[in-house]
Amino acid sequence: MQKESVDAMLSNYREHLARCEYLECEIPELERLAASMRETMVEDTVSCTQVISDMPRGTSISDPTGRLAMMFASGGVTEHVRQIEEEITEKKRELAQKRVTVIFVGAWLKALNERERFVVEKQVIDKLFWRDVVRMYDRAFGEVYSKHGLKAIRDAALQKIYRIAS
Repeated sequence: MQKESVDAMLSNYREHLARCEYLECEIPELERLAASMRETMVEDTVSCTQVISDMPRGTSISDPTGRLAMMFASGGVTEHVRQIEEEITEKKRELAQKRVTVIFVGAWLKALNERERFVVEKQVIDKLFWRDVVRMYDRAFGEVYSKHGLKAIRDAALQKIYRIAS
């Protein structure tokens, strides 16, 4: 994997992590909605298209109720159900793509020691300013490091990640 891809994955990690959690909740809800709509679509559709009149009808299936009966008998679904199922498919595809980033970055962070992970998370992933990272590092570890010292830690950690990803 190229360095640019690794850097992009690291910088998008938080967003992809949050989006994956959201999609993992949303997809089952949409699937329940689609299943519920499939169960009631015949009654819902027929009740909307039924026309009561005293006019005689022909024997062809040109009437709305007959067309719907043929559509449902052949396994067809309404446009609204089809749209929801397409949305589910699209969201599953998005989840699979974003989950790759979450899994890769999680694995890379496991390879780092606590101090390297801290610097990479704060500066590379969260994109904090160096002065903030220096202050937070001092608070977290009780050690005063300069910006250059933390950059050296970050660079060593990124080299470790690049080796893992290659």
